[in-house]
Amino acid sequence: MGYPPQGQATSRNRLSELEIDADKSWLGREIVNIKGLASGMEHGDINYHGASVLERLVANAGKGYSFLRSRGPGLSPEWCDIEDLIAYMCGALNRAIYLDSLVVAPSIAKLIAAGSIGGWTAAPLLPVPASQLTMLAEVDSIGGWTAMPTLNVPAAAMDRDMMLVYENYKSGEDGQGNIYGNNWEAQTFTPLANHSITKLYIKICRTGSPGTVTVGIRATDAGNKPTGADLTSGSIDSSNLPTGGSIWVRIAVTPLALSASTRYAIVARTSGGDINNYLIWRADVTSPGYTRGARCYSIDGGGSWTEETAVDYMFEEGS
Repeated sequence: MGYPPQGQATSRNRLSELEIDADKSWLGREIVNIKGLASGMEHGDINYHGASVLERLVANAGKGYSFLRSRGPGLSPEWCDIEDLIAYMCGALNRAIYLDSLVVAPSIAKLIAAGSIGGWTAAPLLPVPASQLTMLAEVDSIGGWTAMPTLNVPAAAMDRDMMLVYENYKSGEDGQGNIYGNNWEAQTFTPLANHSITKLYIKICRTGSPGTVTVGIRATDAGNKPTGADLTSGSIDSSNLPTGGSIWVRIAVTPLALSASTRYAIVARTSGGDINNYLIWRADVTSPGYTRGARCYSIDGGGSWTEETAVDYMFEEGS
């Protein structure tokens, strides 16, 4: 601003009539390069304290959204592109993207189709509706996003509960044994490893009403036939079994330690029944392939046993 000569008054009626010297020292209070900054700035730009003067920082949105980063005292701030940062952190294997809301909303129609005896009364499928995760884009060969893919989740199904299986025979099913009254059936087996048995499966169904089904684990004698009382056992109500088509039924037993290379017998019997009411245990009667055991049967309620090496029953044991 210029001053009038001493003793001479000057009238100023408009702000535009003021003359401002932006580079002049004002008693130690400087206004430096404001004119140059103001004339070059655009909407969105910001000023910051440079090395000795105000400086202009141009607004920059970047490719993947930018943020203002301070580099510390003595250094100018800068815009940092978040996509460049992610590419640096991921070795250029990924890029930043903007995703809309991602919604997954499957529903479970039923949990299981188990009977009160712990076995399966029908095909126990656990259906999960086919779900889709739809994104806005998919990765291309250089790590960017280019198109719209869909991620299909196949329907899941559950067969039986999980079990660590040790001994089993589940192939060649083409016959059966009928169990009722004093007619008992057994399948011997020989574990290859020491383990504790807590449950077993046998493939069974029923005709009529044979009563309660009891399945036990017994020792065997020198002739590989069941002997003594049950070492452990479990029971089920035969009324919960199907009358058409056999199913794998779980028998839970009190834990029992089994020794490797020792033969044991799975013994099945019913509390009643007759020739019209009996339990059916499915078997391979043509070409049995289980080499560490065989079918045994009793017609006097377990008093005596006969081994038949040409038959193997369907079974699975473990924990």
